[in-house]
Amino acid sequence: MASTNISLPSLLHITIDEISEGLRAREFTSVDLVKAYLTRISEINPMLNAVVETNPEALVIAEELDEERFLKGSRGPLHGVPILIKDNIATLDGMQTTGGSLCLLNAWPSREASVIQRIRDAGAILLGKTNISEWMNFRSSPGSSSGGWSARSGQTLGPYHVNQDPCGSSSGSAVAVAVGLALGSIGTEDAAIILNTIAGRSSFDSYTDKIPYDEIPDYNLNCRLSALESIRVGIPRNAFQGSEAVATTYERSLALMKSAGAILVDNANLDAFADFSLLERDKVTFRDLDTSLSEYLSLLETNPNHIYGVKEIVNYIKKTPREAFEQALASPETTSVEYQDFLQRGLRYAGPEGILGAMNRWNVDAIVVPTSSIIVTSMAAFGGFPIINVPMGFYPADAALEYNRRGDLIKAGPGIPIGIQIIGRPFDEQRLIGYAYAFEQSSKIRDSVKPMFLPKTELVDVLSSKRRRSWLSSIYEYIRYLLFELHELYTMRMLKGKEE
Repeated sequence: MASTNISLPSLLHITIDEISEGLRAREFTSVDLVKAYLTRISEINPMLNAVVETNPEALVIAEELDEERFLKGSRGPLHGVPILIKDNIATLDGMQTTGGSLCLLNAWPSREASVIQRIRDAGAILLGKTNISEWMNFRSSPGSSSGGWSARSGQTLGPYHVNQDPCGSSSGSAVAVAVGLALGSIGTEDAAIILNTIAGRSSFDSYTDKIPYDEIPDYNLNCRLSALESIRVGIPRNAFQGSEAVATTYERSLALMKSAGAILVDNANLDAFADFSLLERDKVTFRDLDTSLSEYLSLLETNPNHIYGVKEIVNYIKKTPREAFEQALASPETTSVEYQDFLQRGLRYAGPEGILGAMNRWNVDAIVVPTSSIIVTSMAAFGGFPIINVPMGFYPADAALEYNRRGDLIKAGPGIPIGIQIIGRPFDEQRLIGYAYAFEQSSKIRDSVKPMFLPKTELVDVLSSKRRRSWLSSIYEYIRYLLFELHELYTMRMLKGKEE
């Protein structure tokens, strides 16, 4: 148990090194961590709706891992560390995997996702599941969809402003980490130490066959302050999307990168940016969605609503307005000329005539754009280019409110973070993490503005409560001892009186 003199880090920005050292030194236990995080979830989740459900076995698992650490030592940096998981990653622990849809409630998978098996083997504790944009935001048309909304759990909100749009399909995971509800959260995005654990080939995922190396690199090696020195950073001016506030913050961030030793290559433009923005990408992505979903659904152990593909999903939720899944049914088959034409054009626009073309032509190590440049984000996703996002600033106090396309959530306004995305070549995650680390450590942007909504409980509160319970327990045991002794004394005197 921690002594009263130990200074414990805040759970808002606690690092994995701080957790590992605290567990090693027995300043706190994994049970303490789980109790603290579960309390924080209960405090803030009614406002932000980031976590769909918590793992009922989390405390038991934490206790087992504490005992294992004491008897056998640590498995590694994730031993006994609570992690949250996005609600489209299959687990076999009593927690649901629904993709945010009601039609997959109580539909249990036959196996766990490979990433789950790996983090379990590393000793991580699955603390719970996070909310998701239902069906990864494929559920509705772009004008009517809402980032972070699912039929299962409702609307997730960002923590930096009232009614903030959380953006993205992994909204619950992002919001949970932003307010310190777990050490980390796996969406469909990962970083550094967690990536070290989950990266690798999987016999269940053919995309991992493209990994170009036999031994997974150590993604921590490039996490150094000098990582930006002498690298060439491409600035595609023709791909910029964002407001004046975003532009100002972007220029300031580029200047910071330059001061950290980066060589800025201006106007490293993406030739096919306009062509890609006009491409009907849904012709490919909806068909791929249908194919991938059908494969997953065919492997379910139980399927109470008899959902076998997009057709059954559409029929199940047909009465819900703004439904767009019919597009997946209408999209061309993968073997059709139409599908192949859109696929090949998309890959060309995103690759040789887009991101990869610009990187090769200008000999740059990375492309850097604001997170608001969503067409570039789509190009990277379509072409298989890794992206890492970090905050580069916040909207000023006098910023005007900007709403999402539905007009019900705020996507920009006072105190809301402005992000920067760093894009690299396929399987260049190790270097990208290094660039992002150097930028974050140089800028210290993340800590400059705290979220508007935060939970209150910290590790020190859990330990103080434990000490109080221990003290009360000691008093209780002492009182029991005194009562026992008094009872014995009374009995002896009564017996002695009878003998006389």
